[in-house]
Amino acid sequence: MIVQDNSVVAEKSFGKFTYSDDSKDVDNKSIYDIASITKVLSVTPITMKLINQRKLSLNHTLDQYYPHLRGEVKGEITVKHLLTHSSGLKPFVEFYKKDSTMERSAMVENILNLDLDFSPGEKMQYSDLGIIVLMDIIEKVSGSTLDKLCDKWIFNKIDMLSTSYNPDASLVAKIAPTEDDNYYRNRLLQGEVHDENAHLLGGVSGHAGIFSNAHDLAKYAQLFLNKGTWLGNRIFSDSSVDEFTTRQNLPPGSDYALGWDTPSRNGKSSAGDYFSNKSYGHLGFTGTSLWVDSENDVIVVLLTNRVHPTRQKKGMYSLRRNFHTEIMKAIL
Repeated sequence: MIVQDNSVVAEKSFGKFTYSDDSKDVDNKSIYDIASITKVLSVTPITMKLINQRKLSLNHTLDQYYPHLRGEVKGEITVKHLLTHSSGLKPFVEFYKKDSTMERSAMVENILNLDLDFSPGEKMQYSDLGIIVLMDIIEKVSGSTLDKLCDKWIFNKIDMLSTSYNPDASLVAKIAPTEDDNYYRNRLLQGEVHDENAHLLGGVSGHAGIFSNAHDLAKYAQLFLNKGTWLGNRIFSDSSVDEFTTRQNLPPGSDYALGWDTPSRNGKSSAGDYFSNKSYGHLGFTGTSLWVDSENDVIVVLLTNRVHPTRQKKGMYSLRRNFHTEIMKAIL
């Protein structure tokens, strides 16, 4: 789906759900497991809301929520470090291989007990683990679960009717199957989160778990281009939108805003060559992407099923890059 100046330029669907002869055609209402785009639909906006309510601050440190970390370098990790992937926490751990019945509290405890890879703020290293910790903090300060907060504060507010964690069984027929999982769950995954650690967490996590379609993701992006308003209702403050979508340079040279990524400055961005410096977005492991250019007022949503039937497929990087380059050449 491509939107420019608040108008739909294109909304098109291609292909089928699977490679079988009797497979369903993809249509404009098809729903996908959006994988890591979850990060900018869940912990990122909920953190914005909690900061506005003065229940959370970007400068709050882990030792404020986990007192046993006082006096440790880990205790100095801030919410800002978590959102900019500069905490020093490891990228991920295959907890599902260690204990297929592990509960959330045990997973968070495991993460907090791990050695850091570097001192907070020293480097950028994309970390699902940091986002899982941030979800835990959000639930501590809000007294609610992340999925309920997303529904109440974001999805229901702007009528994202096809967006949720753990989608209802009635929607499964509309959901593109992801991997034919032959090593963990031993079944074709359809309407069930692809990410294994998110599955261990009951399908609800800050790093993965949301299902959505192109129309809903474009709506959400438009909310940000509108500086936080939707149909006359203010969801976020304009200053909050500006802050969270601006590169933080933490550490210097990093491309990350707060929760959001920005087009890489090395000339090889998955967003292609034409998104402006005022752009932000995110990718998902399953083959999904969302890019927003606030200077040119453009939204591009690309939802594919890269991991079907297996994740051992190459070519997504060049596909995304070429797609975004050609789109922007055509409309700018």
